[in-house]
Amino acid sequence: MKDRIKQSIKLDWQKIKPLQPENVKLPYNTAHLKKSLLKYGFSLPFYVWQNEGEYYCIDGHHRLDVLNELIADGHKVPKELNAVEIEAKDRKEAIAILVDV
Repeated sequence: MKDRIKQSIKLDWQKIKPLQPENVKLPYNTAHLKKSLLKYGFSLPFYVWQNEGEYYCIDGHHRLDVLNELIADGHKVPKELNAVEIEAKDRKEAIAILVDV
């Protein structure tokens, strides 16, 4: 078994790029996630893969969408949030991790 957790970091979450194509995202109750974020705050980190200085979302796609909705609704959201960087040799492996995990 390989430990793929590279490091825990603070990221400008608005610069995290999607890795998952829109057409494979599962439907999600964004209203529930919005209420949870407003009540409890951001309590689970994003999981990202870094390639050539860019960060790609492995886990947290719905949170990214909802955080953008919260900003559009007039809520204040911190510029930087916690993320866990996952090690992957290339985009194909990062996508495999996204799909399988």
